[in-house]
Amino acid sequence: MKLFLASLGITNKLAPSFKLLLKRNRHSRATPKGYIIENASDYKGREKQLELHQYYEILKNHGLDYDFLDLKIYRDQIDKLKTKLDSADLIYISGGNIFYLYYWVIESGLDKIIKNQTKEGLVYAASSAGSVIAGPTLKYLDLADNTEISPEPTKIKWKGLNLVDFVILPHWEEKKYQSRFNTIKRNL
Repeated sequence: MKLFLASLGITNKLAPSFKLLLKRNRHSRATPKGYIIENASDYKGREKQLELHQYYEILKNHGLDYDFLDLKIYRDQIDKLKTKLDSADLIYISGGNIFYLYYWVIESGLDKIIKNQTKEGLVYAASSAGSVIAGPTLKYLDLADNTEISPEPTKIKWKGLNLVDFVILPHWEEKKYQSRFNTIKRNL
């Protein structure tokens, strides 16, 4: 299983390490194929998503061919999503709201297929919220992110994707998160 979990997007400094993950991709392509999922910031509008495109250009400049994948299109269509991911070498899930993102992960069925996909060689790369959901739980993360952003805040699932056995707290170094993250850390 190959994972790349970050706080921010893939910068020029991180790109060479990231590129090594794709050197031996599951389809043996000279130019690996990936899908970028931006659903974590959907609710903020297109302007916010465009801010993230600087990171995607870095991926492109380091040899990744990518398209965007909108999980909303795959609501209740897990077989179509699986077929789409079967053709990919990488999935990159960007940041935004943890609970908004996870709602669409569940609605699309990504939560049911991602572990097998990564075992079969799909690289799971993510930043911020995309990194957080890779852990075993989202418990206490409501202290760091607004649950009310989720389309159905009363039906939040607290179990993460369980791709790693530890909780990821991105942006740890940012002062605005430190007291909340310290509380989360104590409660876990």
